[in-house]
Amino acid sequence: MRLWDEEERRRANYVDDLVRHADVLKELGSLQRRAQTVRWWQLAEQLDLRRALRRTEDDLARVSAQIDDPELRRTIVAALIGRAVSQARQHSHRNTFHPEVLDELDRVVAAARSSLERTTPAAAGGFQGMTTHRKDVFVTQLPALAELLDEAAIRAYSVDTVEALARIASDEEMLTWVGDDQCVVQHRASGLRQHFWADRVPVPGRIGVFGATNARTYKVASLVDEPDPGPWECFVGLGIGTRLYRAGAELMPGVRWWSSVAKAPAVAVRRRLHAEDPYIWHWSECTWCYEQTPEGWAGLPREAFAQHP
Repeated sequence: MRLWDEEERRRANYVDDLVRHADVLKELGSLQRRAQTVRWWQLAEQLDLRRALRRTEDDLARVSAQIDDPELRRTIVAALIGRAVSQARQHSHRNTFHPEVLDELDRVVAAARSSLERTTPAAAGGFQGMTTHRKDVFVTQLPALAELLDEAAIRAYSVDTVEALARIASDEEMLTWVGDDQCVVQHRASGLRQHFWADRVPVPGRIGVFGATNARTYKVASLVDEPDPGPWECFVGLGIGTRLYRAGAELMPGVRWWSSVAKAPAVAVRRRLHAEDPYIWHWSECTWCYEQTPEGWAGLPREAFAQHP
């Protein structure tokens, strides 16, 4: 089993323990209320209740010990808040914690809190290996998490994450590798990388392609003490991809870059690059380029783009 899968399973088991903790507390409360109504002469029922109370108290102590893990608790809280804030910003293809979120922070915090109140841990956490699918235990009913998921916590986490991501995204250093008819550009601080390939025929206007911006294989040593906002997906939508595209084009001058159908976060970037120079940057959704027959975008000389709207 891969290390990442094992870590996800560990988190999933921890969430299951949190739900079990809430269930045991509920059961214990029910038994204590029943004990208050039992009459002195109901000896058999009193004995059964005492046994049940001891078992439940022992179970509570055991589960309480299992959830006494501050590191995992922080991880789960971050995942729950991150998912809730993302749901509150579904209208935006930018990063969930792009600095623009600070302009609407009051609305986002309120919406995220409301989302947490309506959601089960399984739905909010999204962890692989999750075994709890119950629908009657809400996040706000989990005693070990409830106080960590209020609006103040959501606000603080959002601001801290925006600042941490902004510091990483602002790093200008790129790592590059150039080979035969290809190159790789990687943003040093985030690890986001882009792989570019071009036709082997070294003529002006040759066509190149590029892969998705998605690989995080490097973590800069100077940032090891920074709060880790998560895997590579956390850095998408912060403007790093645009800089990767431009850096790759600089390393391979004279290449025209073909764009396949892009994922949602990349659509705006590729549209913007196409608008800046439609001869160099293809955009798969450009109607004008699509209607140029029989040549199409790849067959048009630069002077033809003087007519590009």
